[in-house]
Amino acid sequence: MFFEPWMFAAMEDEGIMDTRTGRINKVAKFLARQNLDYIGNAEFIQACHACGIDPYYFDQEDIEKIGQKIRSLR
Repeated sequence: MFFEPWMFAAMEDEGIMDTRTGRINKVAKFLARQNLDYIGNAEFIQACHACGIDPYYFDQEDIEKIGQKIRSLR
């Protein structure tokens, strides 16, 4: 099957793609659905495991992007 560039962007935005941005979006969407007032380390690690992602894969910049994505989803 042939994919257009916009299809890859849509899959990455939904967290389907196994890219850095896709993983950020996947964890952010999971956390946004939890409607938590505070997201601590334990909640972050639990979300990563629920999404099948190693929490230590993310660096500080990624965590900031996750926070931005959560804020944009609310």
